[in-house]
Amino acid sequence: MKKVLLSITALATMAMCCVSCEKDQKDDAEYQERINQDYGRFATDGHRYKVQGNTATVSLPAAGDGNDYDWHFMMTSYVIPEKVEIDGKIYTVTGIGEWAFNGCSKLASVTVPKTITTIGREAFAGCTSLTSIVIPEGVTSIGDGVFAGCTSLTSITLPNSLQTLGAHVFGDCSSLTSISIPAGVVTMGEQIFRDCTSLQSVTFSCKKIPSYVFDGGRNDCPNLKEVVLNEGVEIIGENAFRGCSKLESISFPSSLTTIGDYAISECTGLTSIEIPASVTNMGVNVFYGCTGLKSLKVSCKEIGKNAFAGMENLTELILGEGV
Repeated sequence: MKKVLLSITALATMAMCCVSCEKDQKDDAEYQERINQDYGRFATDGHRYKVQGNTATVSLPAAGDGNDYDWHFMMTSYVIPEKVEIDGKIYTVTGIGEWAFNGCSKLASVTVPKTITTIGREAFAGCTSLTSIVIPEGVTSIGDGVFAGCTSLTSITLPNSLQTLGAHVFGDCSSLTSISIPAGVVTMGEQIFRDCTSLQSVTFSCKKIPSYVFDGGRNDCPNLKEVVLNEGVEIIGENAFRGCSKLESISFPSSLTTIGDYAISECTGLTSIEIPASVTNMGVNVFYGCTGLKSLKVSCKEIGKNAFAGMENLTELILGEGV
């Protein structure tokens, strides 16, 4: 009888162990599924991707999963594939997700394929070894702070397909010396060049230059010398170039219609400016504190309030027929 009781007890213990193992396996499976949902699934290339339909977005490559996570921060180069295999299915890679390569301080080179259309928020932020990158045609959106803190970035090529540039997108890119914003950009966040201390030349071809594009008045781009506004630029937002004290040259296209409040104020390095007749809306204090300005030609119909305040060295003011 005692042996029978022992056998029953042993069987009960084994059953409880099996139930416990099954529960642990279920918990592990549920945890892994949550990780997959939050951070994406592993593809055959070892990177994580979030999938939707037949497309995939590069996600956090390991999301804290031990050695893979360490590899993420140690990699020096990465080629994003056009297609990946996940659980036996082929997906086209169309996006780079938020924070995908954030903090990869050793990443010096990354290749972006032509299949990519969007780059998520802060995707490459803090990639302090990244020196150059080419964004291919087809990309339409680059989110907030994507290249923020890429302190070694000296060259970036933006495609004509680009429509959206997020705020602070090039913030603290302290080695960037020149850049061109293509005509297709219709939405641009503020302070996109904040703390770009080496920036010397910027070319705008987009319709609207946003307010505080250089963070207005903080002198975040102390070495900016040249701004080129191509035909097609219609609006300059308030405080757009304020405080760019070394700016020596800026020309306004005949397509320009609006200049916002304080847009060019405190640009003490400017010596001459010509405002075209196409400008129909000029804000207040547009040239306030431009103490180096000696020659100003204005052809627009109306001149904003206090437009000439603080221009203590102005020696020539030419008013066109349309004024």
